[in-house]
Amino acid sequence: MNVSRLGSIMPVFLFCVASIIGSLAYASENNYTMEDLKLLDKQESYQEILDHMNDIRPTKRTKEWTELVSRAVTKTLEKQLETGDAYTALLWSEKMLDSIPALKESKAFMDLHNKAIIDGSALCFRNSYDGVECTEKLSAIIQKDPKNKELAFEAGKLVRLNMHSSAAVPFFIQALKGRSDHKRCADPDVLLAIKAGMGLSDKNAKSARELGFSLCFNALKAQLLEDFYGSNNYAVVNYCDSLSEKKMLTEFQKAYCLDQQ
Repeated sequence: MNVSRLGSIMPVFLFCVASIIGSLAYASENNYTMEDLKLLDKQESYQEILDHMNDIRPTKRTKEWTELVSRAVTKTLEKQLETGDAYTALLWSEKMLDSIPALKESKAFMDLHNKAIIDGSALCFRNSYDGVECTEKLSAIIQKDPKNKELAFEAGKLVRLNMHSSAAVPFFIQALKGRSDHKRCADPDVLLAIKAGMGLSDKNAKSARELGFSLCFNALKAQLLEDFYGSNNYAVVNYCDSLSEKKMLTEFQKAYCLDQQ
């Protein structure tokens, strides 16, 4: 490139560089600082905090930033739930939790988040034609937090109330697997879900058999035996198989079961 052409290009290049630097400086001046966010916290301007929380660079996000943002999210979620639109609150809190994993450490937020899950899902069921999409959404949320047994159990009761009772079985399994919980096993909704599941085909009854004859058998043995005597179609075959595995069939019952095959 000759000198004259270089000379003509240089002013344009310098102008571009100056413009970029000027834009960056302007952006920096308009970014909120931690001092700004702390002032907003005192003023309870929580939405403005959320609008500008990412002005703080990742390397500068200290424990103080996390606590401040968690408080803003929690207060905003609390207000959303108070308005009565629990499903919107559910979707929003899920989005915030995905964006800020540290929120899991905030008991105040997680308590409200769990409330939004149950209340929002209940609202979904009320406004749904068949509830399938509500159940699938709730299942996806529950599976993301397998250690939250209380939430899984409450979700199971909600699904049992709004869907075919057998749809609640996977939720109850997640809530009860890995621990002995006689009180929860004895909950009427658990028995209703098992009974409904036992009436399905062998493949689809597998989960109900796990819940009834593995996780909750000690608590529900008498009720399951009673249901066995009054069962028919798929249910009697499923009960025969389950009771046979438990070696609980009398000779008469074994003969009865053979007649059902």
